[in-house]
Order: sequence, then structure tokens, then C-alpha cells
Amino acid sequence: GELLVTKTEKEWVNPQYWSWENAKLYDAEFTLKNAAGDILDTLVQPFGFAHYAQAGNEWTLNGVRVRYRADSWVMGAYDNNTVNFFDDNYWYAKISEAQTAHVQMIRPHETYLPERVMSIADEKGFLINFQMAYTQKNNPYDLSPTSPLWANWGAHIQRLTRQYRNHPSVA
Repeated sequence: GELLVTKTEKEWVNPQYWSWENAKLYDAEFTLKNAAGDILDTLVQPFGFAHYAQAGNEWTLNGVRVRYRADSWVMGAYDNNTVNFFDDNYWYAKISEAQTAHVQMIRPHETYLPERVMSIADEKGFLINFQMAYTQKNNPYDLSPTSPLWANWGAHIQRLTRQYRNHPSVA
């Protein structure tokens, strides 16, 4: 029942940056041992190096200005509501279909995506950009600069960023 937190740092010399052109992933392996040195558990966590920045309507990925080709996915609406969100084959096919159309990023509109989808996007070099559902025509929300909506939205994005911090596909 005791919580032990350990921090490890490693300097990376010339890491390969993740992008849709080069979906380079690294593996960090964690091993938990008891006092006798017996292995109790092992976890391999894939991760990638990527840096996103946005200023106005300009984006950079790893320091290079980019113009994303993006799409908004409303899950189920185009699949006759038959989507099995936990079927890896569905996601591999869906992302491959988008990449064939030269789409590099999606916004999952009002949709939760399972963690496994982020991993598939990492592997395939496909970006995911979360949004909030305030864009409806005639929406009832107070969108004034002083509205609490903005603070709540910021907190929500920070939670998602922390939750998916090891996924370079999350922009």
C-alpha cells in the first residue's frame, strides 16, 4: 500500500523526431522488483519525440512550419453507428483510408477515443487534435472572453495533454 515515486532522466543525443513522414517510436522499459530482486512486473511504454507549436493560424512540427490536411470525425455517423471502438482492425483501416486521401490529422468531434487508438496513430504517423463542442450554430454557450467556458476548456485540454503525454500523435 505504499507509494514510491522515482524520477529518472536521460539525455538524448540527436533523437529522431516523430512525424507523419517518420513515425519513429522508442521504448522505455520499466521493471518492478521486490527486495530480493525478483521481478514482479514489467512495462514497456512506447514514446516519441515531437514538438508542436501554434501561433495564430500557423503551426510548426519539430520546428518546421506545416500546413496540416485535417478532417473532423464524428464517430458512428458515417459508419451506420456500427463502430466497434475497441477493434484495432477498424482503426488501422480508418487511419490508412485517411492517409490515402493525404489527411494528416483528425479532430474526433465530441468523441472519446480509447488509449489504444492513440497508440495506433503513433505507429502510423497520424495526428489527433482534440476539440470541444462549442462550434454548433446557435449554440447556447456564453463565448464572451470572461466566460468560465474558456478556463474549463483549458483545464480539459491540460488533462488530455497529461493523460496522453507519451503519445506523439496527440497535437
